[in-house]
Amino acid sequence: MGKNNNKIKLSEEEAVKVIVDLDRIVVSLDKIKSHCAEEKDLQKHDKVLSDFIVNEKVNETLAQIRSLLSSKFSLKVGEDHQDDLERACMTNRYWSPEIKEDAANPGNWHEDNLPALTASLISDFNFLYQLLTKKKQSIYAFALVLDDDCLTAYSVVFTRESLKKLHKNKEWDAPEWCWGVEESRVKDGLNNFIRQFLDRYRKDIVPLFQKGFDYAPERQKT
Repeated sequence: MGKNNNKIKLSEEEAVKVIVDLDRIVVSLDKIKSHCAEEKDLQKHDKVLSDFIVNEKVNETLAQIRSLLSSKFSLKVGEDHQDDLERACMTNRYWSPEIKEDAANPGNWHEDNLPALTASLISDFNFLYQLLTKKKQSIYAFALVLDDDCLTAYSVVFTRESLKKLHKNKEWDAPEWCWGVEESRVKDGLNNFIRQFLDRYRKDIVPLFQKGFDYAPERQKT
């Protein structure tokens, strides 16, 4: 942590609110676990847990707590274009849809994994949005750039501010846009999805070429 973040201060009212909200969530989750454990009904546990999270707006409460605590930190960006909190969260593993393998019928792979691709693009966009917001720039457009064989891809954006200078006369020339996601900066972003996509390609598609496989339809799906 930077020197300015060695200590942060919460008012008594802020600290009490955080503790009260967390106590309500933690105790309730423990009660749900204990109640459902007695009945050994996993489906009921999932239903009760889901209802509690939705009805009690647990996501919103936790987001408010995170926002409050984050506001107490100095978010000065370092040489790596990250602030202390971003740097601390780099190793976090976030939930994402499981990528399914279907070697017997590779034609289903794209449909099955569309949710995972969507989640990875959202992760990339969120990373770039947070980064550029701190730089006081507003995103004008987002693009997914593919190579000719659709085997590699990366996310890029450009901003209203860069449109005036860096990207002047390159309004829709996406490969020229300079704001992209560096590899490994987003754990569940597009880079991670592409690595798994390439593993699937080498495992399931490459062996088919020896049998005269026509890659054109596969490429079109990709």
